Amino acid sequence: MSINVVIDLSHHNVITEFDQIVNDGIVGIIHEATEGKTIKDQEYANRKVKWLEMGKLWDSYHFASGGSGIEQANYFLIVVNKYEIHLRR
Repeated sequence: MSINVVIDLSHHNVITEFDQIVNDGIVGIIHEATEGKTIKDQEYANRKVKWLEMGKLWDSYHFASGGSGIEQANYFLIVVNKYEIHLRR
C-alpha cells in the first residue's frame, strides 16, 4: 500500500537523499522560504530545484515574526518570485 504524504520542511530538517523520502511515500513538500523581513531559508532554492526535477509537488510558506505583516508578505513574494524567475531560465 502506498501512502501519499506532504511534509513541512525548513533548513532545520536534514535531508540527505530525496530518493529515499520518495520511497517512503512523500509526494510533496511545503518548505519555508522566508522569515520576518530579512531571513531567507538557505536550503529553499536548492531543495526546490532537486524536488521539482523529480516531478513532485512543491509549495512554500513564510514564517511570520513581529513587525509589519505587509512588509513580511512583500519580502516573501520578492524572494519566492526571484527563485521562480531563476528556475524558468
